[in-house]
Amino acid sequence: MSYLPPVPELRELPAIEDAKAAGLRLQGTLPKALPKMPDGSSGSGVRAEEAAIFLRDMGLSFAESKAREARSRAISRMKNRAAERSAKPNTKQAVKLGSGFSRRNTKYAKNTSLNAAYAYGYDPYQSMRS
Repeated sequence: MSYLPPVPELRELPAIEDAKAAGLRLQGTLPKALPKMPDGSSGSGVRAEEAAIFLRDMGLSFAESKAREARSRAISRMKNRAAERSAKPNTKQAVKLGSGFSRRNTKYAKNTSLNAAYAYGYDPYQSMRS
């Protein structure tokens, strides 16, 4: 035989007001009065004064960090502009000088390296011959 503990007596459930479907649907959405929030005052002005000083200090530190972030953003914008300027070709100069300018640069670079080789007593043209 199994032993079952005694079941406690249950109180009668209260009657449900407005038990229609429309009333039950609105039951969770009806406005309810919340208890009043405490204002945090204990009756002394010391806490209020401390709170005012704290809020003032927070505002000052926020202003400092906001100015620092603005300065950082400005510096970053300047760096980005400089990087874009250096990455883009100077279009006016490229159009004016054309491909002859790049050929001239190539010849200049080749002559510079040849002159350096001759200065050290090395003839690059002799080394290319077999």
